[in-house]
Amino acid sequence: MKNQTTLIGNERLDLLKVAVNAGLTFADCQNHFGVDSSTNPFAKAAQAMYAEGSDNNIEIGERVVISRCEYGAFVEARVFIRDFQAGLPDIVELIDGLVRHFHTKFGPELSQSCPVLHGKVAMLEDLFTNHGDELESLSGKAPESIPKARFVFAGIVEENYTSEIILNLVRMGENSGFDLDQCEAIRNWLEHNARLLDAQLRTVQMT
Repeated sequence: MKNQTTLIGNERLDLLKVAVNAGLTFADCQNHFGVDSSTNPFAKAAQAMYAEGSDNNIEIGERVVISRCEYGAFVEARVFIRDFQAGLPDIVELIDGLVRHFHTKFGPELSQSCPVLHGKVAMLEDLFTNHGDELESLSGKAPESIPKARFVFAGIVEENYTSEIILNLVRMGENSGFDLDQCEAIRNWLEHNARLLDAQLRTVQMT
């Protein structure tokens, strides 16, 4: 008979941290602890319940975690919440908030104290003020290869992607007190739209 080791308290937490650092994901845990939702009676009942009147915002996956209790069970489900339902603005308003944060935080002296940062904030403001409609409606598939754009900030030439400049400004905003939820929302938008954004800017003329 093999020796059994029981982990308690922080030991479990420490082991979990090691596993996460080694690549463990939530999906791995779900696959390990979950059951087949097509055969489990509780999962099947939950699927039938939501199929009757659902607006497709509730999802029960192929494998779900079942938590049994005295008279039944809790069935794991995912509820989809749209950004506006969570009180998060659209991307143009988010960027506007980030720009206003820099102006409020650093004031009119920004152009003198940090001209490169001032140039990047001004570029961001111009982009989303003058081309917000185009950027909100980004769709399709980005090209395989997208060349970096050439920027000049305070006389300094920088070759970079617009999406990367925005991401760096989000990091700076986060470190200087900009709303963390809004930082995450901008990052999430970039995660899904960065390449489309960079491709679109090959045809959009900056003013």
